[in-house]
Amino acid sequence: MENIKNDTATGNHKGISFSYIGKKTIRAKNRYKAKLYDLIDGLLTVAFCFKKARKNVSFIIFGPSFLLSLGCIIAVKMKKGKIYVELGEHPYAVSRSKMEFISSFLEIHLLYRLYSGFIGISENLIDFAKRYASKKARFIKIPIMLDAELFDTSKKVDKKLYIYNAGSNSENKDGMISTLTAFGEALPFIDKNIDFYLSGPKSPVHDDLIGIIEKYKMQDRVHILGVISYEEVIKYQEEAALAIINKNDNLQNRYCFATKMGNIFASETAVITTTVGEANNYLKDGINAYIVEPHNPLLIRDKIIQAFKNPDERTRIAKAGKQMAFKEFDYLYHGKRLAVFLCNGND
Repeated sequence: MENIKNDTATGNHKGISFSYIGKKTIRAKNRYKAKLYDLIDGLLTVAFCFKKARKNVSFIIFGPSFLLSLGCIIAVKMKKGKIYVELGEHPYAVSRSKMEFISSFLEIHLLYRLYSGFIGISENLIDFAKRYASKKARFIKIPIMLDAELFDTSKKVDKKLYIYNAGSNSENKDGMISTLTAFGEALPFIDKNIDFYLSGPKSPVHDDLIGIIEKYKMQDRVHILGVISYEEVIKYQEEAALAIINKNDNLQNRYCFATKMGNIFASETAVITTTVGEANNYLKDGINAYIVEPHNPLLIRDKIIQAFKNPDERTRIAKAGKQMAFKEFDYLYHGKRLAVFLCNGND
């Protein structure tokens, strides 16, 4: 799979012109410079909205601050344009400080009623937005997307006997402790040559993970890779016999849709996941995924055992997952849906 990195401030991608208003694609490493550039870029963004806005012109904003969002809304509304917001997570799920909570509260109770519409990644987010939006607001769900052209479907990948942890290394979001415990519990019942790989920054529960590895004597089976390149991540995903995305039941996971799922299913790798989140609107246990209730490592253990004791079933589930991903998450299809949605809003 090709890794596309946009390192140019202006250009054209597949016929679509783009530009970074701040003329930079990489955030400044110096904290004070970054804050200054944020302020300047915010002012330039509001000015851009005011300059370009007019009737029958639509704007989509992605997760800016409260003040920047308000500035863009005012600039666009003054020129009678339409402004939509993309919702990828529940606002309170990413509010870690008191100020962030206040900002999210104001966004929900003030800005939501000012937007022309909402582009949500999940049904739960759309339903949430409807509670606070204006009566005239419009809504569309656009799930995670992938570009099938980036995947070489003619290439046969030899699956290897290992599990790849496809979630983050956190416990709160992706139940890393439960996942590793499940693997330890499954080992006596499966081939001892099956390995477990996890990658990413050092886990907040690193010491707990090391304790689990020692408890189950898995030092030669569990491989903590640390931060690896994008190309290596894709390679591990493609060659894994099984991937685990262990979504715990919490506010963030109930409303979001793990974007990494698209690539994993497209890699034709069988997936164990939980009943939490938007993904379950596309998945069926035993058909295109292995699905368990959250917060129960023994249920994950049972699915690991099932997957490795029934390789033909695992292969069938992986193929069905890939077919589902290419059908449901095709960016061209959803791009056309979004275009129609925006055009109809300008009638």
